[in-house]
Amino acid sequence: MRFEVKHQGHGVTFSQLVYVCEQLEERLTRPGPFIEKIQLPSSLGVIQNGLHGPVCGDEPLEEEEDVVFWIRPPRAYADRCIDRPFRQVDFVHVIGELDKSGFCAIETIFGGPLAPRHPEDPDCVDVEASKSFWSVHALSVPAEKDR
Repeated sequence: MRFEVKHQGHGVTFSQLVYVCEQLEERLTRPGPFIEKIQLPSSLGVIQNGLHGPVCGDEPLEEEEDVVFWIRPPRAYADRCIDRPFRQVDFVHVIGELDKSGFCAIETIFGGPLAPRHPEDPDCVDVEASKSFWSVHALSVPAEKDR
């Protein structure tokens, strides 16, 4: 299987990436889009999760809780963000597509639970569900150097 990673800006180490690709080789049995949750072995360490809200065991994040809106380049829309630290998790989600020739295009790899696309994302398929989710969730504000 051949791989291309389109977005890996979530702190995934090279060793973690190699492990993820090995796991995908074992798991992906037919062409098509996929979403895979992969548990990382303790020897590979942890990865940051920037999501906050009920899906992570938190209370719903209301606007008065210092939620700010920040445009994360190269997006054209603003995400709900909050000044809370990233948390460490030992699993990643991988979203991508395997074609018939065995080429695996990984759209993104990130630590933490799945979240729907932003309601303004052109690829969002359920805008109302996305609005509902993001009305009570937020992302950690990146460090100044990463903005």
